[in-house]
Amino acid sequence: YRPVVGIRNDGHRVVVLPCTTKDKTGSPDFFELNEKRVMSTRPSDGRTGFAYCRYEVVAGEHLKQKIGTMPQPARIELLTWLKSRY
Repeated sequence: YRPVVGIRNDGHRVVVLPCTTKDKTGSPDFFELNEKRVMSTRPSDGRTGFAYCRYEVVAGEHLKQKIGTMPQPARIELLTWLKSRY
């Protein structure tokens, strides 16, 4: 189990970006998921997450509960960054 950012639903599958809480500041392959970009359903533990640019396709049934949401400006930033990686 690891957190992911859902990018696109494709039938029963979902395109996701895997995330980590290891500090990847400055790495162009990781997008910072700070408190301005993600509204978490859990209390903040002070750590910043990072989404990795290599997407994965997973079965929607394997996704657990949502742990947060991204406001539209943050999603646009994320997709602009993701497009720049390819």
